[in-house]
Amino acid sequence: GNTWTQQAYVKGSNTEAADLFGYDVSLSQDGNTLAAAGYDEDGPGRGVNADQGNGVNGSGAIYVFSRTGSAWRQDAYLKGSRSEGNDALGFSVAISGDGNTIVAGAGDESCLVGGTNPQGCDKDKPEDASGGSAGAAYVWGRSGNTWTEQAFIKASNPDLQDLFGANVAISRDGNTVLFASSMEDSRARGVNGEQQDDSATESGAAYLFRRSGTTWSQQAYIKAENADEFDEFGTSVGVSGDGRRLIIGARMESGGSAGINGNQSDNSTPQAGALYVWETTP
Repeated sequence: GNTWTQQAYVKGSNTEAADLFGYDVSLSQDGNTLAAAGYDEDGPGRGVNADQGNGVNGSGAIYVFSRTGSAWRQDAYLKGSRSEGNDALGFSVAISGDGNTIVAGAGDESCLVGGTNPQGCDKDKPEDASGGSAGAAYVWGRSGNTWTEQAFIKASNPDLQDLFGANVAISRDGNTVLFASSMEDSRARGVNGEQQDDSATESGAAYLFRRSGTTWSQQAYIKAENADEFDEFGTSVGVSGDGRRLIIGARMESGGSAGINGNQSDNSTPQAGALYVWETTP
């Protein structure tokens, strides 16, 4: 009815000081599957239900819980297959409406190789030596009661301090994911522009990925039509249930207009903020 009662008090299976469990959370559409992030968790393991000890500071973890009736239980403890110290897995987390796909960002991951499941993004590799906070993401899928990692995802243009994956949104069926990189620096505007000119500091970008079967690929590189330095486009992101509409926030954008579809070239109001909506046809 109209009465709310606390149903559960939830902690991770390996509670430790400064894990920051619950930093981000996401719930399936029916409310029966919960993903919770602890981006400063220190577990040394990799993969699903790995070693939950300590020793790899700030690697981060995702915890999956399910509900039967009013009883909650932990189903899985997720670590990335390339987990390393200070990756901050769990800076963001999102679960699909059907509860069968989880995506999580590791905002401080350091590899500078782009793409899905790229070669070279692992410890002790030269490509992984100097990309502080480039960012990355992982996707897991559920079959029955078993979770498996589907993909390790990097931006197509990874760079220092971009924070790719710091925000993420997912469609109802889990086949469309939008990743934000609010500190990305390219001068491009619009969709699939030039990604290599980094002369617009912290203008921000978003990356749209889609899944076919279990294969993930980048579909679009998205910048605001009036992208400007320090806008932080990608501060927040959202995806409609059907995956056809995207919304992206730019908290530092300086437009002075009010309402919908005003003058985008007006930069008279510092840090006013703005939202941008995209739609794709079938």
